[in-house]
Amino acid sequence: MKYLLERKNYGELYHFSSLINIYGIIKTNMIEGGEGWFSNKNPKYKDHNVVSLTRAKSFGKLREEFSTSYIALNGEKLTDKYKVVPHDFFHFYHNPKKHNKGSKNFEFEETVLLKNEQYLKPIDKYIEYIHIPEFKEFYNHYVEYVEQVDFETQIGRVIEIASDLNIKDIPSISQLDKHQDLHKTFLFNVYNEIKVYIDQRFETN
Repeated sequence: MKYLLERKNYGELYHFSSLINIYGIIKTNMIEGGEGWFSNKNPKYKDHNVVSLTRAKSFGKLREEFSTSYIALNGEKLTDKYKVVPHDFFHFYHNPKKHNKGSKNFEFEETVLLKNEQYLKPIDKYIEYIHIPEFKEFYNHYVEYVEQVDFETQIGRVIEIASDLNIKDIPSISQLDKHQDLHKTFLFNVYNEIKVYIDQRFETN
């Protein structure tokens, strides 16, 4: 790697995602990097994938469209291997005035640059702890998200996770679509099993 890396005093950095996605991250022990939006604005990083983090632990509450589940990562350990640079996606790609520093929408974003790599791994090397919200908060965010995406695709992912966690008597997609109480009870069971799975591997709060 070309960079002259030095450990920086980053402290904790946070990766916000849905609890469903966090389960997948822990299961595979990696976060997949994205490409395109960052390298388009920064041609010198055209061979890089990126993982977006933030310095703001309150990020999920500042931006309603994001989950409040997050993985807390050791920023100093990350800079031992990777170049980490500040980058505010929404400031550059949406409305600069709305997302400028000091506004409630400012992300305090840090971007991990993965040169010729697709994944940030092994992620457990950098994890300090994982924050899991209460079920009510998880459920409300889930409902809001499902309204924006294809229901069958999203609930299909949850059913796959339930099967992976050996949950018994998994309802069908059509049953979950027709019966809201059954859907909520099923999600509660999946939520609890994911929490147990993560608790066995990492500290949660």
